[in-house]
Amino acid sequence: MYGLTVRMALVLKSKIAKNLMWLLALALTGWTLVHLPLASIRNSVLSLAWQQWFAWLGVNLIIIFLSAKRWHSLITMLKETVSFKDVLFMRQAGNTINFITPGPQFGGEPLQVYWLCRSGASLEKALLSIGLDRGYEVLVNFTVLALCLFFLVCTGDVPFIKASSITASNIFVGVFYAVAVSTVFLATLRWLIGRSQRISVHLQRFFSGWNEHRFIKKIQESWRSMKGDLGAVLRTQKLTLTNAALISFLAWGGLLVELALLLQFLNIDFDAPAFLLILISMRLALLLPIPGGVGTLEASVFWSFHYLHLPDAAAIGLIALMRLRDIIILLFGFYCLRSVNKKSASPETASSY
Repeated sequence: MYGLTVRMALVLKSKIAKNLMWLLALALTGWTLVHLPLASIRNSVLSLAWQQWFAWLGVNLIIIFLSAKRWHSLITMLKETVSFKDVLFMRQAGNTINFITPGPQFGGEPLQVYWLCRSGASLEKALLSIGLDRGYEVLVNFTVLALCLFFLVCTGDVPFIKASSITASNIFVGVFYAVAVSTVFLATLRWLIGRSQRISVHLQRFFSGWNEHRFIKKIQESWRSMKGDLGAVLRTQKLTLTNAALISFLAWGGLLVELALLLQFLNIDFDAPAFLLILISMRLALLLPIPGGVGTLEASVFWSFHYLHLPDAAAIGLIALMRLRDIIILLFGFYCLRSVNKKSASPETASSY
C-alpha cells in the first residue's frame, strides 16, 4: 500500500513537472517570437523566387541530416539499436530546447539522455554518445571559427587591427605562441591523465565512508562502464570517429553555403574577408547566453554590415531570412518534441523501460 502511494505521488510529480516544462517552453517561445522582425520577414519571403526557396530548403535539410547522421553513427558504434528517424526527432527536439533556453548551444541534453534510455539504450552509452556528439560539435565549431579568424588576421581585414601590423614576423610569433600554449595544455592534460589513478585513490579515501551507499556504487559502476567503453572506442573505432569528424566539417560547410546563398538572394556583393567577418560576428553572437540569440544576432549583423559599409536594408533582409528559418525549424522541433514525448509515454515503451 505504501509503495503504491509513493508510486502515485511520483507519477503526479512527473506530470506536474512535464506541464511546467511545457508552460516554460511556450512562454520562452512566445517571448522569442514577439521580439522577431515579423514585418521584415514577410517582405523578405515575398521577394524570394521558388528556385531560391528550394535551394535554401535543400541546404538546411542537408545540415539537419548530417547532424543527425553523426549522432546516429556514434550510437550505432556503441552497439545500441536506435532508428535514424528516432535519432533525428530526438536531436531536433533537443535543439528546440537549446534554442529557447539561455545559451542556444546547450540545454536539451538531459532530455536526449532520457529519450535514448526510453528507446532501449543504456544510461552509460546514452551519456557517452551525447558527450561525443557535443564534443565534436564544440570542437569543430571553435576550430572553424579560429581558422576563419586566422585568415582574417592574415588579410588585415580585422576590425581594431591595423593592416600595417600584419607582417610575416608577427604571424610567425602568433603561430609560435599558439603552438606553445597548445603544447603546454596538452602536456598538462597528459600529466593529469597519467596521475588519474592516484587522484582516484585519494578521492576514494576521501569518500570511503560513502562507498557502500547504493547511489555511490551506481555512479562508480556507470563511470567505470563509460571509461571502458570510451577506451574500447578509441582503440577499435578510429574509422567511425574520423567519419564523425568529416560529417561535422561537412555540416559546417552547409552553414557556409547557406550564408552565401542568403547574401546572394539579397544581391549583396561580398569577398572572402567580408563573408568571414559576417560569419564570425554572427556565430560569436550565438554563443552568448540569450535565448535564440535574440538581439545579439541582430546587433552582430548590423555591426558587421556597418563596418563593411553595406546598406541597412540588406542587414534587415538577412536578419529576416535567418529568423524565418529559425521559426520553421522551431515549429518542426516542437512537432518532434511532441512526437518523442508521446512515444516515450506510450504503454509499450514504458513497459519495456
